[in-house]
Formats: sequence, C-alpha cells, structure tokens
Amino acid sequence: MGIWLAGPTLVMGSTGNLIVPDDPISTGIAAFEYRISQNSVRSGMVSNGELCPVPTPETISVDVDRPYIDFSSKVTLNELRQAAAASNYSGPILGAYQVDIQYVANVDQTTREIVSGAFCVDPEHVIVRVKITQTIHIPKEFTSDNCLLKLVREYQGQRARAAEAALDSVQPVLLAALDGAIHRQRPRRVSEGAAIEGFLKDISDDVEAAIDRLQAERNRVMANTDTPADKERRSQACGGRVPRR
Repeated sequence: MGIWLAGPTLVMGSTGNLIVPDDPISTGIAAFEYRISQNSVRSGMVSNGELCPVPTPETISVDVDRPYIDFSSKVTLNELRQAAAASNYSGPILGAYQVDIQYVANVDQTTREIVSGAFCVDPEHVIVRVKITQTIHIPKEFTSDNCLLKLVREYQGQRARAAEAALDSVQPVLLAALDGAIHRQRPRRVSEGAAIEGFLKDISDDVEAAIDRLQAERNRVMANTDTPADKERRSQACGGRVPRR
C-alpha cells in the first residue's frame, strides 16, 4: 500500500517480517517526504498534445544503508511457534530471521503550467533512502543451552547469507524502477495537486512492485538452502532437544 500526501510532509514507512522457514514476505508501505517548490517556467518545456513532457530531474538516486546483522533473544519459543503456525510451517523451531526495510523518498514537487489550467510535474530531484535491518531472533529459552544457541546462529546465519544476493541488488533494482516511473509520460492535469498526486502514485507503485520482485527472489533463494534431510538432521541435533511444531 502506498501513501501520497500533498504538502511538505515527512512520512516514514517500514516493512517488518519475522521470517520462519517458508514464510512469505509481505509488501511494505512506501513513504515519501514531499517538498513544495515554487512554480516557474522552464525554457523548452513543451507538452505533446494532451501529454506532459517527460520529466528530467537533475538528480535521481537510491541510497541504501545495511548495517551488520543483529542478534536478539527477546522472543519466546511460544511466539515463534505461533509465527510458524501462521505460515503453515512444520518442523524444528530454530529461531527466526527478520528483515526490516525502512525507506523515505525526498521528492521535489515543482510543477509547470504548460497552458492555462494544464499542469505537469517537473521535479529537480527524486532521492530515495533505504535502510535494511536484519535480526536473527534466538528464543529466550535457548540462551542457557550452548548447543541450541550455536545451532540457531548457524542455521539462521546460513539463511541470511543466502538472502545477501537479493539484498545486494536493492539499490540497482529500485533505481531502475524509480527511473522508469519518473520518465513515464503522463496526461496534463487540471491542477497542481492532481499532477503531483499522479506523479507520486507512479513512484509508489513502481517502487513497491520492485520490492515485491526482490522479496520473491529472496524467498526463492532462502527456500533452496533447506532440504528435508537438513531439516531432519537439525531435528535430531543437541540430543533431541530441538523443539518442533
């Protein structure tokens, strides 16, 4: 779901997913910082019939911050069982791998009145900043058992490493989506607000679609790291103390 608001507003968005094996990742909320710029006439900006000129911002960028993986032991075994049940997972319960994605877009809202009563967007910059936070959750009950603690770290660490390729591609994938949304030709609008709203919706839709594709790829590579034999081997580890659902 996307959010687009008129006015100089800062809205933060995030996705948070507690990922047990085979758990799908949901789409997040697009968040935008909207800044109003004064209208002016740019030389050479001429519409093509009922269509606006293709915007040509001076700056289009996607900046990604991805800190090191964090380890947390705040979640209980019962909470992990509930998460596993919600995703129809059955097998050993060995913690969880969570990915939080926070993103904000700084969108210049300059518009041009091409002819009387017909407006088009003409932004000077569109900048998206993304923060990806990864957390491996270890059940509280495992913190006093060195064998289970080590097993969770190894298993969820393996899943996190498998997801690295998809996470590494966030910047180029979102940049391509952003570039495509910005340079799309749009019809002229009867107001500045309508022109801005249509532009922001295009950005929101294209960025979220790109995130969906990234999430699907991450799910695919993570699923391939776990075979039935691996699952059975972990079930028998630590003297059979591994809990199951």
